[in-house]
Amino acid sequence: MRTTTSIALLLIVFLFSCSKDEGGSNILGVGELSMKINGTQWKGTVITNVIDEKTEQIAISSVNTSANETMGIVIDDFTGVGTYPIAGDNFTGAIYLRKDKVLFTGGKEITYKVTSVSSSLVGKSAKGTFSGTMKSTSGEVLTITDGKF
Repeated sequence: MRTTTSIALLLIVFLFSCSKDEGGSNILGVGELSMKINGTQWKGTVITNVIDEKTEQIAISSVNTSANETMGIVIDDFTGVGTYPIAGDNFTGAIYLRKDKVLFTGGKEITYKVTSVSSSLVGKSAKGTFSGTMKSTSGEVLTITDGKF
């Protein structure tokens, strides 16, 4: 059940990040998500950065409107500041949709370090770093370094 919830949450995150309404509303939009993809800098505006304490998950989505690309992250079994994924984790992963419509996914090949949690009137959000690899269905591998959310 938890995996189904995670996948549904990830799809919802991407629906928001793929919206053509560039002036749309942010759901806990907090700053910027950045990373290097194979050594090239990538930056996107965070559309969603939310901690769901009921499902113990973090969902983050970001869009780079100039490149028409999106990045989404779900961290499962979230218990606070620390390194993820953790043992027994059902689903922690990321998806990146490149401008040529090639979809890349990464699971436990990516390490996330949540460095802080902040609260606002609408909920909680997280800040942290990440790095690892993502792979397309055709086998193309992207190396992600210097990731920040």
